[in-house]
Amino acid sequence: MKIGIFGISMSSINYGVTALGISQIKFLEESLRNKNIKAEYYIFSGEDTDKVKQIKKYIDINSKIKIERLINIKSGINGIINITKKIKECDIIIDLTYGDSFSDIYGLKKFILFSIPKIISIKNKKMLIIGPQTIGPYKSIIAKFIAKKILNKASILCVRDKKSYDLAYKMTKRNDIKLTSDLAMELPFIENKFESKKFKIGINISDLLWSNSNAENLKKYQIVVNYKELVKKIIEKFDKEKYEIHLVTHVYEKDDSKGEYALAKNIHNLYPNTILAPKFSNPIEAKSYMSGLDLFFGARMHATIGAFSSGVPVISTSYSRKFEGLYGSIDYKYGINLRDTTIDKSINYIDKCLENYDKMKKDRDNSYNKALEINKVYHQLLDSVIEGCIKKN
Repeated sequence: MKIGIFGISMSSINYGVTALGISQIKFLEESLRNKNIKAEYYIFSGEDTDKVKQIKKYIDINSKIKIERLINIKSGINGIINITKKIKECDIIIDLTYGDSFSDIYGLKKFILFSIPKIISIKNKKMLIIGPQTIGPYKSIIAKFIAKKILNKASILCVRDKKSYDLAYKMTKRNDIKLTSDLAMELPFIENKFESKKFKIGINISDLLWSNSNAENLKKYQIVVNYKELVKKIIEKFDKEKYEIHLVTHVYEKDDSKGEYALAKNIHNLYPNTILAPKFSNPIEAKSYMSGLDLFFGARMHATIGAFSSGVPVISTSYSRKFEGLYGSIDYKYGINLRDTTIDKSINYIDKCLENYDKMKKDRDNSYNKALEINKVYHQLLDSVIEGCIKKN
């Protein structure tokens, strides 16, 4: 069996994308193992094969992994021809669109580029599974038109939150949309315990928001609060003997002098009482580290998922409806919406959360169990699809 997978990575510098990739392979391997068969994965990402092999240290992979080149603007017609050949070889195509990129929030060009493999799969009558992800929002009429065509024609349509479900249903009127949670809720980790007895707070800071904290750049995300000032206020609020602040990075650049790790180092220099978390090799290491914290603030959604799914209550600092959609769908209501707040309101909200910390922990436990429960839908779906392919072949 040959399974093509788009919209993931196994060794991206963005650990959210890698967390999705590892989790997707883990889900598939569990299903294949139950049937005592192996597959061949075509992962369309163009990444380093040697780095992908390192993931086998963390999850049991019996199938073969092949890394295929991903289409880009420069590849032109030849790129489309080559990618079409590989798609034709596959029995199943799964596309996760990097979790939140089946939208024009990051620009129309990216949306169209990520849509091409889906369109090719549909044209060649391949089983296309739109894996659990955020659907929309769409600002452009063109993006909405393309998305509607794909969502209608996909063999199977999965979403990871109720807001996406409602939008997908409105666009397609499909009664077979599968509602799950995020796949990275089941990313494996090793439980961590810090020696310190202080209340340990993790803060994940987005360079996307920090470096573009002027009104013009944040307008496209409809952010109304100064993110940079909010982060400083949160650190200053907890920079005391009672608390321990850990600056946790979840997206890295190849050059350590750039990006979010460099930003975390700079903030650590501004606030020397903070602890700079080490540079992790993959999202499993990051999740393992975060499991030892008591509370976590994050602007990268998969950083918050890593903490949340390792047992830590989370307060997300949300720049997109994907946060409210994902966590709202599992009845977890804690978060700061950067599109509808002020710094004072945010700090007051944090105070209320801390006053009710025990309730927060219980709510986290209940919501996490709900995430695992609804993810069974995807496990069962993959079982059914693989069983169908076995019978067909």
